[in-house]
Amino acid sequence: MDLDPTSTLTLYLQVRDAIKRSIEEKKYTDGSKLPAEHALCKLFGVSRITVIKALNMLEDEGYIYRVQGKGSFVATKKIERNLNQVNSFTESIARQGFKLTTKVISKQFLKATPHLNHLFGREESCQEDFIQIRRIRYVDEVPVAVNHSIFSIDFGAKLTEEELAGSLYDLLRNRYQLELVRQDEVLSVALADDETAKMLQLPKGFPMFLSEGTTYTVEQPYPIEISKTYFRGDKIKCRTHVLNFVYNPEDSNNSLLPEV
Repeated sequence: MDLDPTSTLTLYLQVRDAIKRSIEEKKYTDGSKLPAEHALCKLFGVSRITVIKALNMLEDEGYIYRVQGKGSFVATKKIERNLNQVNSFTESIARQGFKLTTKVISKQFLKATPHLNHLFGREESCQEDFIQIRRIRYVDEVPVAVNHSIFSIDFGAKLTEEELAGSLYDLLRNRYQLELVRQDEVLSVALADDETAKMLQLPKGFPMFLSEGTTYTVEQPYPIEISKTYFRGDKIKCRTHVLNFVYNPEDSNNSLLPEV
């Protein structure tokens, strides 16, 4: 494979870009082994140092990983979740170029408990049922998440009549004209139990991310949804942005100023 000697890019950057293109074009598939360093030297007509620099950059960028004594392998591209926005998994997946499909497992009544009543702002003695919707989310035909969503009966009953194959949040916004303004989320690690492992076609005890969320609308002070989602730990990465601010009590507008 010929490199461009007239390019302003150094040789190792050209080698990196060429391998990256091959990965993105699926010439090298997820988990497959790249040619050995000496083979890459011959392929591109460059030194071993140049190849090593290119591979180092690809590893830093998450395109490959190395196994000592075995070589370089194509890393599985992980799905990124932005924890700073109230958006749907469907939206996030589409922006990253993945194909998302959904399988609805169940739409069922859930008996009221004092804990659920408290979370939804109801009297703890209330006996009115809730609606629980369970779905498996597939990315590029691979099951990556199991979602359990709980709604109050008055609103949840409407959702049981929906197909629910797409974005639940889009449905809430567009069909029911609800403005989602806040989501409180607790992210932790967990191990797949028997049921979750079976739905995601994984062995029991597989490492998972567990997201427990509470979603609010502008229309009411109590939650519209309480959810629990199990994500495959090998398929998902989470991103958040943290700013360091201090409160300025002398500011009449109660503004926040960056700490110096």
